[in-house]
Formats: sequence, structure tokens, C-alpha cells
Amino acid sequence: MFRENMSTRDRDIRLMLVAPLAVLALFFLHGIWTIIVGGIGLIFLATSALGYCPLYQLLGIGRNIASQANVPEETMSHQH
Repeated sequence: MFRENMSTRDRDIRLMLVAPLAVLALFFLHGIWTIIVGGIGLIFLATSALGYCPLYQLLGIGRNIASQANVPEETMSHQH
């Protein structure tokens, strides 16, 4: 459906942020802040699951450089 434009590292970082955002939204925030932070958490969860970020496409950012070059990510991460 969508072409992946996120690296594995980017997806992992977003997934690690979902739980703290959910706890923050459910237990510590009130009012509109609950909706905002909860929405950000849901967006992070959805984009991580799909591997696609619409904002990256709008801004022309391609994080999945390894797949574009047909080179394994491990190889790309060790080059400086």
C-alpha cells in the first residue's frame, strides 16, 4: 500500500516512546493535553507498524536509505 520510508531504528525509537506517552496521557495529564499526547502516541504506534510516515514524504525525507540503495542496513550503519 505505502512504500516504507522509515528505518528500523526510527521505528524502534517510536515504539519505545509509545508506552511513556500512553502512561503520561492516561495518568498524569488532563483535558486537551491528554488528547494531544495520546494522539501523538497513536500516530507513533501506527507509523511504526506501517513503516511509513506521511510527514517524511511531505518533507521529502527518506529515512530508509539502505533499502533505496539495496544495501543491508547493518552495512550502512557501520560506515562513517
